[in-house]
Amino acid sequence: MTRGLGSILRDSMDRKFIDMQQGIGATSALGHSHPNVVQAVQAQASQLTLSQQNCLGDHELFEEFRHKMTNTLHLNRNPGGLKELSEIILDSTGTGAVETAIKLAYKRKPGRVISLQSAFHGRSLFCSTLGNSSASFKANYPRASDVLNLPENTVDGLWKFLNEQTTLDHVSSIVIEPVQGEGGVKALDREFVSMLKDLQSTGKFTLIADEIQSGYGRTGTWWASEHYDLYPDILVFGKAVGAGMPLAGILTTPEMTSHMSYNELGGTYHGNLLALSAAIATNDVMIRDNILDCVETTGRYIGDKLKRISGVYNVSHPFKGMMLSFNVGLPHTLEVCPPDMADKVVEECANSGLLLLTAKGDTPNIKRLRILPAYNISQYEIDKSIEILDRSIRTVAAQGEKPSKPKTS
Repeated sequence: MTRGLGSILRDSMDRKFIDMQQGIGATSALGHSHPNVVQAVQAQASQLTLSQQNCLGDHELFEEFRHKMTNTLHLNRNPGGLKELSEIILDSTGTGAVETAIKLAYKRKPGRVISLQSAFHGRSLFCSTLGNSSASFKANYPRASDVLNLPENTVDGLWKFLNEQTTLDHVSSIVIEPVQGEGGVKALDREFVSMLKDLQSTGKFTLIADEIQSGYGRTGTWWASEHYDLYPDILVFGKAVGAGMPLAGILTTPEMTSHMSYNELGGTYHGNLLALSAAIATNDVMIRDNILDCVETTGRYIGDKLKRISGVYNVSHPFKGMMLSFNVGLPHTLEVCPPDMADKVVEECANSGLLLLTAKGDTPNIKRLRILPAYNISQYEIDKSIEILDRSIRTVAAQGEKPSKPKTS
């Protein structure tokens, strides 16, 4: 791809693609190259590109960004404990931000880390241990010994786990995605989250919400945690916040940051002013244009369209989606379509001008389609995307059909 605007990408031959990947959600707030974001980055590039925090301290853009990020915690319907997350620590990758959160929790109380087995928190050696959704996990690299993977997000599963595997006295942190992304666009079970909140009130561990993909408007609220009235001790952000620039970090409480000295954290590009300027411009446009209202309206529109497709193809798994995160199952019985049908549909869609992702399915080795549109995608672009998807599924399904078995008398 050589250039893009909003939900449209073009390659070197000027072929047009509707982007329903958005860099795995990284440019999803406003799509590619939003004019306000471009203008802000260009203006900052002419002044100063990097103000490394450990060397030069906090630049004024950092303070402006911190204010806008903490303000999102007050704008939701029930801010509750979220408004206590007044401290911010920057990173340049989501993986790095997750590790920062775990380090901070460990400084507060050493112990083991619990995560969901189906989660995805990054591809570093440590983060790939936090779940089995990444290729890094399957590659059998060295694994962190202090990580315990919870098989399922159910109340019974958690009780059994805490009785048989460990106790809260030996736990430093529990890491969750309120809505799992790579793991299949799955919202966590509400009773499970309610139990987590009760356990969190004991103060025996740090609750970390990884909102890198689910947060910043993706689910119709600033943060997916709001749907559960969940107030994590640390909230991890990234992707859409930076509008395609390398920006991630954590929001947490002053009590949490008091356990770690400033120089224990940081990296060369933490404090990238180009990324901060892009993030500030994105936040301004989101508030000015009431983008979260668009997310809710657009989410329902796409959801209705996808459900119709699911009905047409008698999809073996129900349609799944939470506002602008969608996971679509496909018919994959051996008599109808190959197990790699999702990969084939993605390829066929790309050949027709639509870019999609795959995600983990409920059945082992069977993938599903993952759709992550820009929040401001147009109705025309949606309709065109569904048309291409519909046609691509038909094409791949036809290729996978087998001759009917001969009837026996």
